[in-house]
Amino acid sequence: MVFCKHYQLKIFLLNYNKVATLNAERNKPMAKTNETQNKKELVFVDFSNQQIFNERTIKDKEGKDVTLVSVSLPSSAEHKGYYIDVQKQYVYPSRYNNKMSCVSFIKGQNIPIRHYDKETEKQDKIVLKAEDVKKEFSSWKNSKKEKSNTEQPTPDNEELPDKEAEQDYEPIEI
Repeated sequence: MVFCKHYQLKIFLLNYNKVATLNAERNKPMAKTNETQNKKELVFVDFSNQQIFNERTIKDKEGKDVTLVSVSLPSSAEHKGYYIDVQKQYVYPSRYNNKMSCVSFIKGQNIPIRHYDKETEKQDKIVLKAEDVKKEFSSWKNSKKEKSNTEQPTPDNEELPDKEAEQDYEPIEI
């Protein structure tokens, strides 16, 4: 009986090692995919809630109802008048401002932007990378900076160096 128990233990250990090896091999590809998913960077695009329009429900390829919204690019963008379509469930409120919303894309992802011309009833489509779409949406920040840098001091608020400002009034003694 001792031999039998020893033999059964040996078989059990062999089977256990095979199962452990199989599980380890099976988990290797999963670990690689998790690593690549962690390496992917997200690009966050912030926009005003006023830029959201055209909420609609459509059916996807699997027959499920999906709610889409359109988000227009700001007027300071290079592609003024264009918009992107996003699933409503992926539009999140901004943490910093309750008048803003946010959408995230995977870095390097191709995103179609569209423009619809009412007169000709035709739609133009351009494909941009996620980083370029972020630049388009943040163009209003850059134009604000450029305006503040290009403002020249006006004669009213210009300071005269090392001279006393001219007085066009008589000082009042109290």
